[in-house]
Amino acid sequence: MRMRIIPLLAVGGLMLMSCGEDDGSSAGEVPAPLESIESAVTQPEITEPVTTETTVVTAPGTTQPDRTTPAVAAGWMGVSTGEICSEGPAVATPDGTLWVGSLGLYRWDGESWSWITHEQGLPASPGFDPDAQSLSGSSCGGDNESPSVLDLAASPDGMLWLVVADGAVDTGLVSYDGDVFAVYARPPEAKPTRDVHGGGLYADTTGAVWLYLTDYQNPGSPADPDDPEIFTGAARLDSNGEWTVFELDEPLPVMSHRFVVGRDGTAWFTGADGVWRLEDGIWVPVETGPIDEAGYIPATPAGPDGDLWVLVAGDDGAGLATLGHWVDGTWEVTDTTDELAELSVWDAAVAPDGALWIAATPSAALQDVGPDFGDPEQFLVLVSFDGKEFAIHRPDAVAEDVGLDVPFFITTDGTSIWVGPAQGGDLVRYTPGEG
Repeated sequence: MRMRIIPLLAVGGLMLMSCGEDDGSSAGEVPAPLESIESAVTQPEITEPVTTETTVVTAPGTTQPDRTTPAVAAGWMGVSTGEICSEGPAVATPDGTLWVGSLGLYRWDGESWSWITHEQGLPASPGFDPDAQSLSGSSCGGDNESPSVLDLAASPDGMLWLVVADGAVDTGLVSYDGDVFAVYARPPEAKPTRDVHGGGLYADTTGAVWLYLTDYQNPGSPADPDDPEIFTGAARLDSNGEWTVFELDEPLPVMSHRFVVGRDGTAWFTGADGVWRLEDGIWVPVETGPIDEAGYIPATPAGPDGDLWVLVAGDDGAGLATLGHWVDGTWEVTDTTDELAELSVWDAAVAPDGALWIAATPSAALQDVGPDFGDPEQFLVLVSFDGKEFAIHRPDAVAEDVGLDVPFFITTDGTSIWVGPAQGGDLVRYTPGEG
């Protein structure tokens, strides 16, 4: 298992724009970008851009905007995504904002959607050809210049990270602090796209950003359906501006494995045939414990303190039969309840306080294709686990015009839990507490 360090080299001219004065304070280290671009955010129905305050991410130690989480009323809320064209990945930042990738970037501020496109500064990848057709075609209001956002991640300090595509094969890594987009070079091995399980981009508390590395069993034949994609390792962009590549000794099939990273920067590859943890730059096999000879594993979210959760389905691939928690070098195994055995589990996430949240659907609801199919009150169940007890949370009076579809994704901003269809659709937010 090999580790290589790659300096961050510019592949284009450096263009910096600044507005206002830097007070010299520091709120975390951010890698130096190739390019910073001022952003002007607009609402879809507004014709004139609304320019926001601009700062420039030039080097580690740059001031970041306030990321205080606003007060949110406890309970359930439905959010219609009818204004969004062709939804993709979604992530919530600590200030309570929900971001959705599409052709361009959409932002939900708690009341309405804003659409951020190339007109507001969203850059394409470093190799973007403005004369080439983008992934969008002309499907979103005739916009064929904005890049497609393939993946999203939010760092604990609120920085948003994006993987964008120019419509060809090249992809780029971009950061956004709410005012400025910054473009970063990446190692040539990194092909950052969302894997079949819906995620491949992570940001941790150290200021580092992670991507998995992929290839094909027969390089050069990605269009061959009999030549599946494989993981070859991972790459990390540190706050000093260097990429470090961590290669696997043996590749792992993407279809049956996941790459996950915890808030503390602990990286994992997981699958039914094993678990590998990155230790001192080397992928080390971990005793499989509860997943030994397991069948279907719907989710393996990483915890905030070097821990890992493994959700194991029942023998028929349905329900939640066993919950494994790798912590402090050992497995803690929890048997689940009969009620959880009747759920179809889609995804799971770990909140900053370490609590596990699971998005599921009652198995019976999947068999009912009547008029209530997709009704959140019938279709969605959230399960929380604090390390001792499970709690079931069911929606009530979310919104009549909100409908869901499966499979779900789940994300948390530290205060609220967001759930929505992985393939695009309306969203539901749950904020624990007394409503």
